Amino acid sequence: GGLGVVHLGLGPDGHTASLFPGSDALTSTGDVALNHDPLGRNAHTRMTLTLRAIAQAELVVVTVEGSSKREALRRVIDGDVSAPAAQVDGKRVIWLVDGLALGSPLPR
Repeated sequence: GGLGVVHLGLGPDGHTASLFPGSDALTSTGDVALNHDPLGRNAHTRMTLTLRAIAQAELVVVTVEGSSKREALRRVIDGDVSAPAAQVDGKRVIWLVDGLALGSPLPR
């Protein structure tokens, strides 16, 4: 089996888990990859779980907060796979999204 819980965030460019748009790690067949941002917005090389490893988790929680994430969240909702977060899968996936990221006030 995979990990029990993986907790991710969403970057304004649609990245998650240091899996950046256009990066080689998106197609890695292993569980862990060294990765960098091909667009240079995030300067440091990082070690990260791959989409394959994340998909084996029992529970994946993605937290999305703030208006700076609104466009990226819209891309994910629309199924735009150029946003790596749109490719997140798992046995159970929960998205926790605030009203600013959603672009409308949440009901009270």
